[in-house]
Formats: sequence, C-alpha cells, structure tokens
Amino acid sequence: KDSISNLLGTIVKNYHQNLGVSVKIVQLLQHFEHLVSPLSQMLVSIVNKYELNNFVADIIREIGEKDPQDLTIDSSGTKNYSLFITEVSQALPKQVKPSVTTLLPHLNGESQTMRNG
Repeated sequence: KDSISNLLGTIVKNYHQNLGVSVKIVQLLQHFEHLVSPLSQMLVSIVNKYELNNFVADIIREIGEKDPQDLTIDSSGTKNYSLFITEVSQALPKQVKPSVTTLLPHLNGESQTMRNG
C-alpha cells in the first residue's frame, strides 16, 4: 500500500498527473466498494507526505461534477463516494473544506445517500 502511495504521489507531484489520477480514483470508487478505505488512506498519505493539498480538491471536484441524476440511479457508487468523502474529511478537514461548494448540487439533490453521507 505504501509503495502505491509513493508511486502515485511521485506521479502527481513530479509529473503533474493530478487529473488522470483523480479521475481513476473516482472511477475505482464508483465500481468497487472495498476500495473506499484503502483509497481514502492512500489519499491522506499522499497529501501528508507530498504536501499535495490541491489533490483533495481535484478528487472532490471530479465527484462534484457527476450528474445528480446518475447518482440517484447508481446507489452503490453514490454510497462509495459518500463514505470516501466522509473518511477523507475526517482525516483532512482543512483540505476538504474549500471544496464543499463543489458538492452543493448533490447536497441539494435527490440522492438521499449523498445528502446523508
């Protein structure tokens, strides 16, 4: 797990691959419930070790750009996003706080899972 965190941290910091890595993390969250905790721990590790505070905002922006109707239909993916945001916000509240505005459409939307997360 540490090796993957180091690899992704290096890719994001030295090669400016924020977008590609953040999109892939969001895709993994959408499809695999068992990756919520490992990915949130990995994000916390990357942010702390490589001082990539904007990386949290990139991932939350990707989740925030999801269509609210899609989140209503895909309840398992929505649950995964909600759990991920909860875990990351507990570990990195200062980095998550500026990105909350990108989630407002979902907090006012129809998806109860996303609102209650």
